[in-house]
Amino acid sequence: MKMEQLLIWEKNMETKAEIRKNNIRNRKQIAKDDVEYASDRICERIIKKEWFNKNSSLFVYSACNNEVDLDKVIKEALNKGIKIAFPRVREYCEMDFFWINDMSGLQKGSYNIMEPSLDCEIAIPDENTWVLVPGVAFSCENGYRIGYGKGYYDRYLSNFSEVHTIGIAYESQLVEAWETEKNDIAMKQIITEKREVIINDKTRNIV
Repeated sequence: MKMEQLLIWEKNMETKAEIRKNNIRNRKQIAKDDVEYASDRICERIIKKEWFNKNSSLFVYSACNNEVDLDKVIKEALNKGIKIAFPRVREYCEMDFFWINDMSGLQKGSYNIMEPSLDCEIAIPDENTWVLVPGVAFSCENGYRIGYGKGYYDRYLSNFSEVHTIGIAYESQLVEAWETEKNDIAMKQIITEKREVIINDKTRNIV
């Protein structure tokens, strides 16, 4: 890229804070019916994957603030006997995942989000673990994500490079690249209601 083009690109590139603010605002405005439709399509894509079986474990999240709702994935996984874990936050903006046997293992926790109860067993991910990661925005150019700014997922995932990370988002949450920071963790895939994006040396889209 020529120097003049690079300067124009840097000038026009939104900052993480700007993208976060705009995307949170836009997501709040998504109608309930649209949230349900998109969530259903995303869940269907996940359930059809070859890795969605009893040999895998699935790390999920409790949707809030109009996030993609993974309820159908969670119910199907529990029916299939797939091990399921949810995050629970702790001090210093860190979190861990804990296994649940059914939805009764969740209780209202930090930020009024459903979390595993204190008697749940801690979950340690491995190479057969698929982490479904929520976010405010994702870049399908390089797989990086923007969250709420606390760094919970980046901190956690930095310790487990072998896991399969999948960004879960509405198509409208995909944005152009921004200037990343050294602690940011890129997703290996992104799934929206319209497509799947596999991040590698040459990113390819699967409709």
